[in-house]
Parts: sequence; C-alpha cells; structure tokens
Amino acid sequence: TAFPGDPHPIEYVIAASGIKGIYNLGGDLQNFLQCIRDGNRDFLRSYAYSCLELGYRCYQQFDRGITSVALIDGNAYGGGFEAALSCNILIAEENVEISFPEINFNLFPGMGAYSYLARRAAPHIVEEMITSGRPYTGRELFELGIIDVCAKPGEGHQTTMEFLTRHRRQRHGRLAMHQAKQTVYPVTMQELMRVADIWVDAAIDLDQRGMKVMERFSNAQNKRQYESDENKLQFLVA
Repeated sequence: TAFPGDPHPIEYVIAASGIKGIYNLGGDLQNFLQCIRDGNRDFLRSYAYSCLELGYRCYQQFDRGITSVALIDGNAYGGGFEAALSCNILIAEENVEISFPEINFNLFPGMGAYSYLARRAAPHIVEEMITSGRPYTGRELFELGIIDVCAKPGEGHQTTMEFLTRHRRQRHGRLAMHQAKQTVYPVTMQELMRVADIWVDAAIDLDQRGMKVMERFSNAQNKRQYESDENKLQFLVA
C-alpha cells in the first residue's frame, strides 16, 4: 500500500442514495435562514466546519487508503453535490440533474465546492457552473471532466461495480497517484475553512430579497424532504 501501516480491510466506500431520483437535496436552508435572521454567525461557522471536516476525511481517503466513491444516481443540488465532490471518484447517471442554486439567493456554495471543483476543471468552467445556477446533466459534467464515469439511466450501480473491478487492479498505483496529486494540487483544511469564513460573512450580510428567495428554495426543499414508498416515509439526510 502507498499508505503507512497495514492495509485497511475496507478498500472502497460508496456514497449513494436510497431514494429513487434524488441523490441529495443540499444543506439545511431553513436552519440557515433562522441563523441569518438571528445573526448567529457562530452556528453557521460551526455547521460549515463540521461539513468540511467530514468531506476532507473522505477526500483524504480517511488516512487509510480507503477510496471514496460518489454514485450520483439521482438529482444533486447545492451542498448535496458539494458532498459528492469531496469523494475521490465521481460516477453519475447521464440524465441526473446537478446544480448549485445558491447564486439565485445571492450566495455561493461555501463548503468545499470551489476548492474541489478547481482540482477538476479550468477556472472559467468552475465559475460558470457556480454563477450560472443552471442545472447540468451528468453527461454534461462528464464531458467537462468533472464527473469521472458516466452511466446510463438506471445502470449506476452496475457501472460502479464494473469500474471498481478495473480500479482494483491498479489500486496500489492509484493510491500513490492520489498522494502525488495532493502534493501538486493540495487541498488543505486551512483553504477550506477560509472559504467557509467568506461564506459565513456573505450569509450574515444577506439582504431581505436574498432571504426571500432562499425561503422559496427552502419551502421547495421541504416539500421533497419526504418520499412515500409503499406507505412508508423515508427521511432524506442532507
């Protein structure tokens, strides 16, 4: 192994959704709104840092050479795609919808998106994706080099298993290459936290118009928070 110590028995961790058509709806906008209205900067910063810490551990392969894989088999918005970006490998079905809607309420995704995207695409592509707010398909992001593997609709799981079979043959070299990438294009917690601080400042200064738009997005998010499946309710954890 390219990591110190004994090889970990777990080689891969796959983040996928159990809800058909939805990967992740994003951050807790309702909670954000309340914090902004209360001027609760400390809670926003604590929330952001907690998200960053989890994502960074995932990006760093948990310091044990465990490759993280995001299987985006449903729509991913805002913080939902931000979480996926912290994974080492991104696999998406070609018809899923992915977007950063934050610009619509005059904010930006501040919990890792900019840093992780900047290691996958040219600066003008990163800024276009964040500032346009428009939805992209999995196929579009694959063609832009942001998604690593594109799967046909409904075949995300099968495609992931086939990819990992091939990946495992090169695992030793891939682990070493990840370390080389961190040397050449490092992502650090200091960088992530500084960007998060900028996000907190921008959120606290959000005007009434921005908060009204955020509230509309929050209401739409909450309507989709529960999915009925054979008379059972499944909670979507963002």
